[in-house]
Amino acid sequence: KSNIACSLQPNKNPLNDVLHKQVYLKQALAPFGEYTPLESVMAFALKQFGLESLARSSFAKGNIAKAFSLSFGKVSPMICYEVIFPELFRKQLQSGAQAIVVLGDASWFHSQISVVNAQMLAALQFRAVEGRRDIAVAVNKASLASIDSSGRVKHLSEAEFTFLKMNLNDQMTMASKNLW
Repeated sequence: KSNIACSLQPNKNPLNDVLHKQVYLKQALAPFGEYTPLESVMAFALKQFGLESLARSSFAKGNIAKAFSLSFGKVSPMICYEVIFPELFRKQLQSGAQAIVVLGDASWFHSQISVVNAQMLAALQFRAVEGRRDIAVAVNKASLASIDSSGRVKHLSEAEFTFLKMNLNDQMTMASKNLW
């Protein structure tokens, strides 16, 4: 199992597959959601309390930053709470990202979605300023958002679909080069 983002585009070369695929594997897995810390110990402890269902089999973890080459520029995906890790954001920028798209699934937070949404948006505002990149956010059960490179939330809605305008930037800031 893995948590991935992919880009599918028509392939211009008829000798290749019909679709050109680009895949990114999530690099920072959520404890207890995508992996169980100290899995063998935790599985035993959870079984003792009749909570075996909380033990999750681990997802595959990616270790490569990826900028998808799209017809209009290079965009890097990030998945859910990877955005709280500045070093992962920096790696995405160093892979050539001119903008960032954050994908997520907030449905497992149930009644805490508004709190989670606010925390994620706050982290994204910092990342946008650090890297001077526009960020688009699409999180089910939460919101669609657009944050500009100055950290301003330009669009925020709970719509199921929208078009977001993003500016592309390939300039590296001091923070995106080597601050941490």
